[in-house]
Parts: sequence; C-alpha cells; structure tokens
Amino acid sequence: MRFRPWLLAVLGLSMVMLAGKLAARPAFASGALAGTPASSPSASSPSASSPSASSPSASSPSASSPGPGRPGALAGATATAPACFDPSALYEYGATDVNAEVGNSSITALINGGGTLTVLRSAPANYDNQVNFFASGYNPETGQALASQPNDGAFIGIRYVTGNVAHFAWLRSWAHTQSYLSNSNPILVTSFTGPATAGISVTDTEFATAGPLSQLDPQISASGTSALVQRLAVTRTSSSAARDVELVAYGNWNPTAAQETDVPLSDSGCNAALNTARTATYDAERTAVVAAWKGTDSATNQQAGSAVAFGWSGGTTSWQVGGDSFEAPAQQANPPDAYAELSSAPYSLGDAGNATGQTTAAIMARVAFSGSSRASLVLDTTAATTPGEAIAELDSARSAGYAATLAGVESAWAELLSRAPVPDTPDLRVIGLARRSLITVLLAVYPESGAIVASPATQGPYGEDWVRDGSFINTMLDDNGYSAIVTAHELYYAHTQSQDPHPIPGTPPGNWPMNMYPNGPPGGPIAYEIDETGYGAWTLYDHSLYLQHGQGRQYLQQVFPAITRAADWLTSCEDPATQLECSASIGDSYTPTISLQGAGPVLLGLRSAVNAAQALGVADKQVSSWEARAGQLQAVIAKAYDSQTNDYRSEPYQGGKPEVTGSEARTGYENGGALLWPVQLLPYSNPRMQGEAQATYRSMEASFSGRSGAYEGAQLFGICNAWTPLTPARRSELEAALGQVASTTTTPAGLLGEGWYRWGNGTVTPLNDMPHTWESALFDMSALCIYGATTPAEPVAPSGSPPSSSSAAAEGGPAPGGSGTGGAGGTGGTGGAGGTGGPNQSAERKPPAGSYGAPGPAGGAAPTGSRPVSIPAGKPAAARHLADDLIFYGLPLLIAIGAALAVFEIRRRRRHRL
Repeated sequence: MRFRPWLLAVLGLSMVMLAGKLAARPAFASGALAGTPASSPSASSPSASSPSASSPSASSPSASSPGPGRPGALAGATATAPACFDPSALYEYGATDVNAEVGNSSITALINGGGTLTVLRSAPANYDNQVNFFASGYNPETGQALASQPNDGAFIGIRYVTGNVAHFAWLRSWAHTQSYLSNSNPILVTSFTGPATAGISVTDTEFATAGPLSQLDPQISASGTSALVQRLAVTRTSSSAARDVELVAYGNWNPTAAQETDVPLSDSGCNAALNTARTATYDAERTAVVAAWKGTDSATNQQAGSAVAFGWSGGTTSWQVGGDSFEAPAQQANPPDAYAELSSAPYSLGDAGNATGQTTAAIMARVAFSGSSRASLVLDTTAATTPGEAIAELDSARSAGYAATLAGVESAWAELLSRAPVPDTPDLRVIGLARRSLITVLLAVYPESGAIVASPATQGPYGEDWVRDGSFINTMLDDNGYSAIVTAHELYYAHTQSQDPHPIPGTPPGNWPMNMYPNGPPGGPIAYEIDETGYGAWTLYDHSLYLQHGQGRQYLQQVFPAITRAADWLTSCEDPATQLECSASIGDSYTPTISLQGAGPVLLGLRSAVNAAQALGVADKQVSSWEARAGQLQAVIAKAYDSQTNDYRSEPYQGGKPEVTGSEARTGYENGGALLWPVQLLPYSNPRMQGEAQATYRSMEASFSGRSGAYEGAQLFGICNAWTPLTPARRSELEAALGQVASTTTTPAGLLGEGWYRWGNGTVTPLNDMPHTWESALFDMSALCIYGATTPAEPVAPSGSPPSSSSAAAEGGPAPGGSGTGGAGGTGGTGGAGGTGGPNQSAERKPPAGSYGAPGPAGGAAPTGSRPVSIPAGKPAAARHLADDLIFYGLPLLIAIGAALAVFEIRRRRRHRL
C-alpha cells in the first residue's frame, strides 16, 4: 500500500456497491448509513480516552447527555450510524484509536491509551472485528482520535460507596499510564489512579493466552485455550473511605463473520449498523454474557457464525444485556443500555438477560479485600464461531488459573522470539521498537491459510493481505529465522493468484487482486496492480534462497507454475510507445499509470522468474522471452537517469510524449528506496546507484521537518544496502534517521502506523492504522542492517521493571514505565552480549543483476501441499450481483459521487498538503 487514500473513483465505486446491497436489506433503518456525515472534529470534541469522553463520574450531571450530533440518543430516539468515510477528512475512514496490541495468532486485541478495547480480531470468524468501535476523526490540534460514540468499544468501570453516597467512574476517566511488561512479549499493563477522595488505584494486566502460538511454531511448548485475559488488581489506601467496591466490564460487542468481496469498507465500522441479526444472552450458570451472530458470508456465499463470551472468574453481583443507545437502528424493544444505567445514581444494573440486534452488555463483580489493602478480579473474553464453542473456551480459560496462564505466555513468547536477533546497539528505544515490530508481524499471521494481514486495525480497512506488503514482510521473517511461516505465506500466494481453471473475475491470469481476505477472496476494489505482480514473482522465488538444500528446490517446484504465470503476464504487458510496462494500477491507485514505481518491480519479477528457471534447470523459449523482456526494460529504465541531478525520474515517459521534467518527476524518497532494494537496478558500486541513494537520503531527511511522511523504513533499508559497508559518517546519518522514526512516529506504547502527521500544536503521531505490519517489518530490517545483529541475552524489558511475571505490575503494583502513557518504542532493557551476527544479508545473497541463468522448459502442475483457502469457483455471489447493483443503483450515483469527491480531493490536498 502507499500512504495516500485510494483514488476517488475507488471510493465512489465502493459506496455504490454498498448502496446496492443496502437497498436489499429492509431491516436496516432508513437513513442509518445515508445520514449526514460526521462533522469535522474540533478541539472540544470528546475522545474515547479523555475524561470528557464518555467517562462520567458520580459528580458529573452531564454524564447522561447524548453523544455529539446524536440528540436524544439515550432517550431512545433514532440515532445515525457513523459515516463509512468522509472524503473531506484528513483520513477518510476515521481515525485509528490504538496505542497497544496484544494477541496470540487466534485473537488480536487493539487497545487505546485509556484501556478501551477498540478492535478484537478473531481468526475463527474470518478475522473480522468483534467489537463495535468507530472513530469519527482527529482533534486537529493534538491528533487525539475522537470516538464516534461514548459507549463504543469494551472497557472497565468501578463503583464504590463512601458514607451513604454511591460513586461510579469508567477507569479511563482516571489518571492512567500504559506500557508493556516487556518488549519481549505482548503483555500490556495499564494503571489507573482515582481521585484522592476515593483512595483507590487499579492495575489492569492484559494479554492473550499462549496456546495458539504453537500454530506459528509447533516446537513451542504451548497448548490450551484461546482467550483474552485481564487481571484487575485493586489497591485501597489505608485512609480510603471506599467500601462495597465493584468492578464493571462493559462490552459493545459486534460479532460478525461476513465480508464483502471487493468492498473492505464493511471492515471499517459500517457493519455495526448493517448487521442486525445478533443476539446477546446472560448465562446464569456460567455467570457470563454471550453475544452471537450467524448468517451468510457474501464473500464465499457460505454460512458463517461468530460469538463472543466474557465473564468475571469469580461470578457476578449483577448484569445487564440491552440495546445500544447510540447506534442505529433504535432498539426500543430491547432492555436499556447498561451504559445509560450507569450514567446516573444509584449506578446499578437491571439484570436483564436477553437482547437482539445491536446489543450491549455489562457484568458487575464485587472486589473482596478480606482485610487486606489489595484484591483482584480476572476477566476472560473468548471468541469462536458458535456460542457453545465460546463458552467452552471461557470455561477452559477459567480453569487454567491466572498465574499459570501468565507464566505460560511469558515462556511461549520467549521461545518464539529466541531465534530472532536484535540490533547490536546500546540504544534501548531502537531495540525495544525492533522487538515490538517483530511481535506485530507475528501477530499479523493468519495460520489457518498462511495469510499475513497489512494491519489488524479496522480504520483503515487493512485486515487483508497485500502481495506488495507481504513480499517485504516475507524477507523480514526469513531474515529473522521464521522460514516455515514464510513458506505457508508463499503457498497462500500461489493459491490466491488468478489462474485457470478458476480465474478471479476481472483479474488476468498470473496476477493477484489488490488484496485478499485471509481466507482467500478478493478484498479491495482494484482488479490487479502490476507492481504487486512483479513483487509476487520475486517473493515466490526469493524465499527459496533461505531454504536448505533439497528443501529449496522442492519448494521452488511447488511455486514455479505461479512464477511462470506472473512472468508471462509481465512479459506481455508492454506499452508499445515507451517499451515500459503497460499502463496499469500501481500502489493502490485506481488510475492506470506508467512509471518507475511499476517498471522497477516488473524488472525485479522478470529477473526472479529467470533465476527460478535457472535453479530448476528449466530452459526454453518461454524463459528466453522473460530474459529478453527484462533486458529491454533495463535499457529503457536506464534512460530515466538524470545525470544533472544524479537520480532517476519517476515518469520517464507519458504515453510516448517527451520526458517529464521538473521536481514532480523525481522518484522521491518514497520510491527511491525500492529502486535501491529490492529492485537494485545496477550493482551498488555503480555511481548511478550511489547517486540514487544520496538523492533518496536527502529527500527522506527533508521530509522529517515537513507536515507528514511515510515509509521511512523502506528508504532506510534501501540506502543501507546501497551504502554497505557503512562508513562511520554514513552509519551516523542512518542511525539518526532511524532514531527519528523510533522517537517521534510511534504510539506511546511503540506501534508504527502507515505514516505520520504533524498536528496544529506540533505533536507528531502515527496515522492511518496502528500497527502497520509493513512499516514494522521495514523498521526491523533497517535496524538490523544499520547496527548489525546480536543475540539477546535476556528479554528486552522496560527500564526499571524486571522481565518476569514477578514484577510489581503483574502482582497488582504500579505499572512500569513512569508517567504519561509509557515510553515510545518501549524503552528499557538491553540487547545483551551473546553471539554476534552480520548485517542484513539480503543484498549479499541475491544473484548479481543481469544474471539470469540458462533457459529451459517451464510449466508444471499447480502447487501442491499448501493450506487450502476459500477461493470461490467461478464468479462469487457478491460479483454476480455487482452488475445489477451498478445498473439499478450505481451508475447515476457513481457519476455524482465522482464529481463531488473530485472537489473534496482538490480541497483536501490544498488544505493538508498530503
């Protein structure tokens, strides 16, 4: 993906397709999606993690007031669902309200700085988001994400009594800090401190169980259930007058397992209003709530289901299952929303046990101090395909015991990360962020199919697999020693490629759709992107270089038919006027173009195909045609070099017209890095490569002082490869640039977004989706290239906190990391001494440029031995109805939306200079 919104035509087309589907859903409330778009955020707008944003206290008379732009919502009036995208906004799909990530390869949870669960991905349910949360935008001064509704997400509240007065607050309204227990695992610690009059503090230690990690590595000694575990340790001061302390777990659950082919908007918050076929029930025997959905998955035209269960391990004192006071359609027939019940005294729940449609639920449990100043409760959350399975997982999680579960998580992650090197530097922030980046990549793996998603975030809707992203991620995983994961990913690519006898509608054989859902069907609206085809052929071959002896050849035989199909297309797809690649979509741009951004990967793919044929001893006319086309393309690209500026022009020709000139024609740092690596147009010793490296560095360096930026890791890695071996001066330059990324462009807990943005008050925050898997991979590769690698002697833990479950945070004491919301990149810990490794070897192990090998016969049977994915045979259900949708609902609307969005885009570019 590229750091820019998909072109307006894509948005218009997606909206048209969605509108056509909405017209066929009579249960959907009128105006729920077509209502007035959310207004632009202002500094006074509430956010999910601020005290004013849905965190009422007993002394706040406005706690029950409706959310912004939703008059009378709590009174039961019809509300309006959040707009799926706002073309005039900085980021069309809303903000990404994420600070930290925990998970286990079956469940992935994203949490904001105030402890609110904003995303809960579940592998059994097509990796869909199971929690209702949608951020409407950003505060333009601070970059704070703004929740669409105050009851969005899942979060914890506390009720207590002083004297004869009851008090209640959502913990996120209290002063809080957040950091990881260690950068060697995804165990999150959030500490909350109440007002002095309460004398109470709460520490939430949150993680996912270890059992599913064995899917990433069968040698890991981890087994058992999959659950999200939270231990709430409550501390009461000796002077506290609080008594009858109870904790409340609130969940605005959104169980779903339905996807729309070619319309990933359904993953950005829209499905909360679209999908009303839900139920929620309080299970008195298990003292837990189960929210469930079942129906048809449009992407596969198969029945699907999803369920979420959550409950306190020690039972409940009261509960409430009800409707959602803020979401459309209005649910007057349902019991009241627990959020509304807890907005005013006496802050009690009504014990309603059933609701349908868009439901919410809360369960309350007593904190038993038993004469001590400390006590704790454990909350377990599970996700499965059916209510029975979710309850079974909950039972299993409860029976395992908290201490043993936590110890198992620490042990399993230590085993999983033990093979991977860390940057050989004393810079603790770089070490911590490199480790966190590796964890992010591992949590993006979908073991059922081998897919690796671009991000678990839903804003933007990036829960799909892009071949472009995946090719770089594969190299990072191979360099870190996770070749078995890469093999499964490559076989997923071999299966999801459009091919006879099951071509993907609109996607020519040998290509891939823009992206794919983890279970196989196309996710995005672009039929294919030629740069992804080139990167696809490259990664399918490149992985074979990491495998030992016969394993590499056996693997290459499996994927060579896919490489052949891609190479045939890359050879035939030629622009006759320029001899460059044919005009096609590149970098998630719907408008076909011809540029080095496409030509470079095409050249890389052709070279890789010839090298694969050489490795297998294949020599025939087909391979010779690949080699000839690669040589021709190399010669044409050479003409794009500007000897005056010592770099390449991005668009050397436009449809046969004279060469483009001026600054707009430069490759710039966003594309320059890819020309250096993995494309590597020429040997690095060539002055042209050194000139491109220097120009890319200057462009990247200048961007840091600008309004926004993205993909610095790609540029750093390309430059580092070109400059290796690094002189002291160049190493210092690259270290400073990497340090800039680590210190300013992450969330406080150390997650990278696709890009970053500088807000009105000068604050820099990551943007688009946190965590972004590709950015994480790029940072890790860059750090290892710049600093070299070493084996960690001990877990990388936050400064001042021992890296074990015996830490104060795990036992209920204060969280590590000091004040604020934790150190960026998870500061602390050391890389240790241990055995040393060399710099990233990708440049050294790649065949020399232009070395294609001997020609020979190609072809062969379809790949075998890979994991199955759900690729519909023929035209999928969603595609079958697309023509009807466009004819009856779309064409007039598409024209109108396209014109309107063009105006919005012009204004947006002027305003934001993105």
